Amino acid sequence: MTTNEDLDQIVNQYLTRLETALADLPPERRRQLIESITDHISEARVTLAVASEVALRDILDRVGQPGDIAAAALADEVTPEHPQATGSRRGIATGVAIVIVILIVLGTFLVSRSNTSVPTTTATVTTITTTSVSIPVPNVIGETLGTAESVLERDLFKVSVVFSCSGSGVPVGSVKSQGPAAGSSAAQGSQVRLFVTPVKGCP
Repeated sequence: MTTNEDLDQIVNQYLTRLETALADLPPERRRQLIESITDHISEARVTLAVASEVALRDILDRVGQPGDIAAAALADEVTPEHPQATGSRRGIATGVAIVIVILIVLGTFLVSRSNTSVPTTTATVTTITTTSVSIPVPNVIGETLGTAESVLERDLFKVSVVFSCSGSGVPVGSVKSQGPAAGSSAAQGSQVRLFVTPVKGCP
């Protein structure tokens, strides 16, 4: 039987791989990113109806592979020469890898509401995202992460969160930019990336 100690070890191994992958980041930026992801993993584990290795690995899969997270974080560190182009370039670079942390909450919520297996949970998400109807993307800039998620999920968009201190000008935990841009047309079920100031704050 899998114990809490076994689950803690799996998380520690994941975080060790993540820290190694982020070695090229500035120390403070690396610390903030690891702390933010650690906090979200802990919060997601609390919501699990059954603490099992399958459920925990599902959480880690939704967070993303350490190498992908590192690639996106390193791209986010590159500041364009022209400030006006910062938002669009960062959106393209960082949206490649980090799987939205909100999917952790969504996945664990579905697990907690039913004792079905992981494949069943995956099928449920797929059903939500197969529509091809295009609608305007809501404007959630300046909103808290929870409010932004509610607005986008109401319109059947998937949400992807990128924690970033670059160009921070909004309260911690709030959305400072998004992609696709507000008002642009996107298919329901497609992904909207939210760039959020980390809950730990920025230097």
